[in-house]
Amino acid sequence: MAEHKQLHEWADAYLNGRLSPEEMVAFEKERAINPALEEEIAQLQWDRQLIAAGVREDMRALAGEALAADSGKVRWFSKPSQLYLGAVAAVLLLLLAVYLFRPAPPQNSQELYASHFDLPAAPAFRSQAQSIHPIWETALAAYRSGNMEKAAAEWISIQRDPSFTKIMEARFYAGIALMELKRPLQAMAQFEAIDPAHSLSQDRDWYLALALLQARQLSDADRQLEKIAADDLHPFQQRAARLQEQLQLLPDAP
Repeated sequence: MAEHKQLHEWADAYLNGRLSPEEMVAFEKERAINPALEEEIAQLQWDRQLIAAGVREDMRALAGEALAADSGKVRWFSKPSQLYLGAVAAVLLLLLAVYLFRPAPPQNSQELYASHFDLPAAPAFRSQAQSIHPIWETALAAYRSGNMEKAAAEWISIQRDPSFTKIMEARFYAGIALMELKRPLQAMAQFEAIDPAHSLSQDRDWYLALALLQARQLSDADRQLEKIAADDLHPFQQRAARLQEQLQLLPDAP
């Protein structure tokens, strides 16, 4: 019962857009492997459709009551009907306000990129089986403080150390730092050097697509997103599909 309540709350937050970017990543990963979560989303969507259909039917009934004539005179709404109509009107006004004040959709590839890029959290592990590698620690501190120039330089530098065992992690976070510095071509080189069999490969897929978008290589970005969206087990599948749809609506769409 507790697990079902948690899934219900999580699915409701997703459908209402209350998940943070970090929570969205965790949600998509869980959704890819948890059929119960997918079923809960489908059930909530169905319930909303039923509620919407019920409101439409009630509005039709109210309209019929308003137009009903008795001896050439229109009958007034009954008191319960007046209360219900007021509630429906309030809901409609609220929906109109939400629509009018919603954020404007992205108008170009750079706005679209900015709306989907989330800075990954700094890695929690230490290098070399819990021993402290000075370059790694320097890069990590710079990343956490927002000094992406230093973080990128240190993570690129550490890749030349033959004794360092976290090369793929260094490449991934160097690529992220370079994206923050608006150097997508250099970021792409880091991402493309990551071993496809590594645990970060799926994260790399997503951020490579974003780097291509940032570099305005829209056709390549579209192909990369299509590849992710076609993989039912990819944790970024849903996000990639949404981004691809938005990309194809841009004036400069591929």
